[in-house]
Amino acid sequence: MNFIKILSWNIRGINNKVAQGNLRDIAGTNRVTIVCIQETKSENESSDLGLFQIQKDKYKAHFQPSRGKSGGLATFWDVDKVECIALAQSSNWIWSNFKIRSDNSKLHVVNIYSPLKLEGKQGLWADIERILECLSTAEESEPVCFVGDFNCIRDVNERKNCVYARRDMAGFNKLIDDCNLLEIGMHNAKFTWFGSDGRRSKLDRVLVNSSWCSLGSWSVLALCKKHSDHKPLLLTCGDEPKKSKPFKIFNCFLSDRLLEEIKNKLIRGNHWQLDSIQKVLQGVKGIVKEVSRVSQNDFSMNIKSLEERMNELEKEEWGAAELSEVRKKLLQWYQMRESMLRQKARMNWISLGDGNTKFFHQAIQRRKHNNNILKIKWNNTWLDSPEQIREAFLTTFPISSKVGGTDYYHWDR
Repeated sequence: MNFIKILSWNIRGINNKVAQGNLRDIAGTNRVTIVCIQETKSENESSDLGLFQIQKDKYKAHFQPSRGKSGGLATFWDVDKVECIALAQSSNWIWSNFKIRSDNSKLHVVNIYSPLKLEGKQGLWADIERILECLSTAEESEPVCFVGDFNCIRDVNERKNCVYARRDMAGFNKLIDDCNLLEIGMHNAKFTWFGSDGRRSKLDRVLVNSSWCSLGSWSVLALCKKHSDHKPLLLTCGDEPKKSKPFKIFNCFLSDRLLEEIKNKLIRGNHWQLDSIQKVLQGVKGIVKEVSRVSQNDFSMNIKSLEERMNELEKEEWGAAELSEVRKKLLQWYQMRESMLRQKARMNWISLGDGNTKFFHQAIQRRKHNNNILKIKWNNTWLDSPEQIREAFLTTFPISSKVGGTDYYHWDR
């Protein structure tokens, strides 16, 4: 089975720009094939694909509307990789039958959002049993995966600082045992839901039948929870095919040293007698990459050592000749660093520009993050609350005057 990824997330409302932006970012970054969203809080049965506006023609979707502002489900799929050949739904699940375009294999994905009350959970568990009965035959069952927010734990260790219902836990475990379901383990996190006062539980999970496990080696990764109080779960199968990276070199590394390296390793090593010019060029590429890597590692070390030596020589009365030579070498390294930074900035801007791209938004977020003051050290004490930081700044930099609506401060320490 070819590489496939399934994202499951209780998004806590899909009709706002923050949620849509975070969903686009997660789905795009991880190249997700199928997206299962819970608690959309949307009563619209045919919401548009505005949340995937970057790749609007790439995804199709099916929605189960919410009841007022409670619940709601949505399942998205990448039409280039899978085809949805059948759909069924209820108030708490969307059952989708997909065909993988690359090998025509079929699988079932059930998007789950469990009710909070026990009566509702029991109805959902009965539906899960009926779905498995529909997919079972005398010889084998079709592969099926249940993903989403089950609003239930399986063990007391799956919750902290919050109560749990023993009857819910017992009924949920009985369903899993009776239906011979398997839970795909989540190794990088213990909890998926985080509430106030340190409350946390494992409410989101992935359950599969034995036929699903035969499709490949599956794993679950808990991602950053972003704006929601639930962590997204990423279900993956197999190893992602690696793409070759483009080969680049900075102009400042095209020096006599590089040419000498090529002569030593290719000409003098008689490597020109290889079968094809392609292998010769691959050998040159390897040498260039190695020289480039070593040169970049030498930048900070050489500049630092030359600056330290120059400071030492400036304190002495002799060594004027050596000081001049050190300054000359340091200037060369400065020029090489400036050339590399200028070329790197030009390459980024030409390839990514200032349009509505991931690079552009990352630059904005990085600048915003760098400008944030998360905590300060004042009087040997770390302050992290906004009120404490504001008070410390006003104490350290008292307002002395206001001219033209602008506050002017002076340093009093």
